[in-house]
Amino acid sequence: MMKRLFTVIGLGRFGYSVAQGLVTKGCEVLAIDKDEEKIQAISDIATFAVQCDATDERALKAVSAQ
Repeated sequence: MMKRLFTVIGLGRFGYSVAQGLVTKGCEVLAIDKDEEKIQAISDIATFAVQCDATDERALKAVSAQ
């Protein structure tokens, strides 16, 4: 069975907690935040962690294309 992939945009307290919960449930997680420190903090947990300004549509499209 394929793992489901979820994207979590914003890694504040809520987003970080959501990402952790999804990983705990066996899901793959693409975590996106503009703050490099938050990306570093989640990089060992999330399947993919990308620093990106989520308000920039072109940047989000570039991330999804990878």
